[in-house]
Amino acid sequence: MNLWCNAVAGGLLIAGVLAGCVVGDEAPGEAPPDLGVVHQQVGPGGWDEEANGRSTIGAAFETDAYMAANPGEYFSVSTTGTRASGKSETITFTGGASLKPSPLNPDLVGLILSSGNVRLRIASVRASGTVSHYAIDASVGGALFTRACDDAVPLFGVIDRTGAHLATAQRITLACSDGSGAKCIRFGYPAGLPNSALWGPHQACMQMVTADYCALGTSNTRTGTSIIFYDDASVYQVPPGTELPIMTMADWPPNAEDYYFEAAFRPSHTQAVCSARARWPLITNDCVAALPDCPHDTVDHLIDPGGAVMFVASRYNQLRLEHWQSLDGTGDDHVSTVRGYFNPGDDQIKPPWPGYAHRGMDGVLLRVPPASVPSDHLTGVALFRSSGGDTFVARSDDPRFATASFTNLGQEGFVYKNESDVLNPRALRLYRNRATGDRTSTTADVSAQEYEPLLDASGSNLIGWIASQ
Repeated sequence: MNLWCNAVAGGLLIAGVLAGCVVGDEAPGEAPPDLGVVHQQVGPGGWDEEANGRSTIGAAFETDAYMAANPGEYFSVSTTGTRASGKSETITFTGGASLKPSPLNPDLVGLILSSGNVRLRIASVRASGTVSHYAIDASVGGALFTRACDDAVPLFGVIDRTGAHLATAQRITLACSDGSGAKCIRFGYPAGLPNSALWGPHQACMQMVTADYCALGTSNTRTGTSIIFYDDASVYQVPPGTELPIMTMADWPPNAEDYYFEAAFRPSHTQAVCSARARWPLITNDCVAALPDCPHDTVDHLIDPGGAVMFVASRYNQLRLEHWQSLDGTGDDHVSTVRGYFNPGDDQIKPPWPGYAHRGMDGVLLRVPPASVPSDHLTGVALFRSSGGDTFVARSDDPRFATASFTNLGQEGFVYKNESDVLNPRALRLYRNRATGDRTSTTADVSAQEYEPLLDASGSNLIGWIASQ
């Protein structure tokens, strides 16, 4: 089942499951407040989607200036700090994610914590239950202090470059709000001290947020991708016997708005219990293909004896744009679309319509854009059919196909306007066959096949840019 876009991946369409983001520091199981985060109902009692990112402790602390301070680890600081006066004092970690000042100076504001030539100064403190949020100013190499992070939360110990959370005494890792370490605390999994009930689930959550399926410290996601999740940690507890429905060939292609089961993680730094599909196939580490397939039944099999504690689902963010030909490969209609299923090495093939044969692959279409891609960098594309039965992909807003002679069969996905935005870009262009009138959109050179560019009002046949596989 670990194929590029497998049609039998488990679909997370489960009623009665709270799935998704805790955006404050609520007690486990409490409903999150409305703090401007997008909430989406995914079933009766099931809520929320969360736009995740690639960083572990936040982009600000993952630049070279900080990463060089702790080889083999993400940036961390000593629990012994100083004041402007040079006086030394030691703090301790307490609660779910808080720092306890020394008895001699109960105010943490102004305390400087260091590692190498990097100094962090606590600028403000906001406590919320057992979790505290700190504004952090930084000085690198003796430079003046400037704001590095408006909202950081502490983690006991260090996180090594494979993503493992290590219980290293007398060290503290400060994670900015955009990092998975901080996100997972907001979701309701504050790691606390070693051996606390949520230390392991927090580890699983960090891997889940970054889609680090193989526990290599490799992010397999794009910033701003929506995910939903649930757990066996009594925070967003999945009810016993909850089934993981699967997508069948009859259901292909996947709905762009639906979430499909992706992977399950143990409460420790280890590879995923199983994989159903990749969140972003083009940037996913090859090691994922060797992971066990997730079962097609209930999560009980993943919890016991699999040991899973965290379950995540995501949308089909990318789909292959496959090239098909009518009349079992002998007809005049050539069309590239995401509506048919084909994958090399997979014996399951589903043409977009009866009688069409697979002829190749044009590239990878962006199906669901992440929030990190500006909308003005994208163009929607749709599938059109002429009154004569000619089927083709073109820009959704192309005025030439907004007449009664053409039917819009629905959105296919998005193309990029700029070549520089795309991984291994291919130009998707619109052509017309001089002999048959067949319109087709493809990344291939079809000039030797009686096709000529079908130019728009600007004199171009470019639809946009898509990724190659």
